Amino acid sequence: MNSAPPAGLILAAGRGSRLGSLTSEKPKCLIHLAGKTLLEWQVSCFLKTRITDLAIVCGYKSSQITDRRLVRIMNPIWNRSNMVYSLLCADSWLSRRATIVSYGDIVFHPQFIEQLRQSEKDIVICYDILWRELWQERFEDPTIDAESFVIRDGRVSKIGQKGTPVDEIEGQYLGLFRITPAAWIWIRDYLKSLDESLLLELDVTTLFGQLIESGYEIHGIPIRGQWCEIDIQSDLTLYQNKIRSGVGWNHDWRFQR
Repeated sequence: MNSAPPAGLILAAGRGSRLGSLTSEKPKCLIHLAGKTLLEWQVSCFLKTRITDLAIVCGYKSSQITDRRLVRIMNPIWNRSNMVYSLLCADSWLSRRATIVSYGDIVFHPQFIEQLRQSEKDIVICYDILWRELWQERFEDPTIDAESFVIRDGRVSKIGQKGTPVDEIEGQYLGLFRITPAAWIWIRDYLKSLDESLLLELDVTTLFGQLIESGYEIHGIPIRGQWCEIDIQSDLTLYQNKIRSGVGWNHDWRFQR
């Protein structure tokens, strides 16, 4: 296994309009949670695992992202594209070395990065087997927002379909994955074959599903809580209340517990 640390890439170009007024004046990654911005949590997480070569794909109110530890990569059409297009904007970054990619609206424990960097697979993603605990607290019906996730012998066989039976939800993908340059090159070639309208709408989970259907392997690493995603304002309220309660919580992501 290559001992050189991978690079890190944070996808944070969008506004996060579902958060309403919280993102009217700043990008989603600069929202505060438990004393830090989401971006500060992520950068700290990478640094704790000795990954210092970091970049961020930004777009909405990008001038506010001023952390000098990050290489800024612009998505010039952030307002009409999805995360897959942000990956294309980072083509030169992804082509040069293995990279751990994180969505900009999640917080997670550093151990997940350690697990990802130990993998020798071309594409490996983290998935939460305790997802139902978190979804039950976030939604009245936890299956409404959950997506299909089936894994067999360490390989993901189904991912990303809404409204699927519970027995096809063996975990939930976090928005955290590792990819090698070789894998990125064939993904990039696949993306270039798509019509522009399809490309701009494409999200990463759907891309993974399409790759699996085309015969490419995506491997999974199971984790047990210790992460959260911030999608709507009630998520922030829930997590803050959990932390203030002082009661043990499986999805507490903080590094010192």
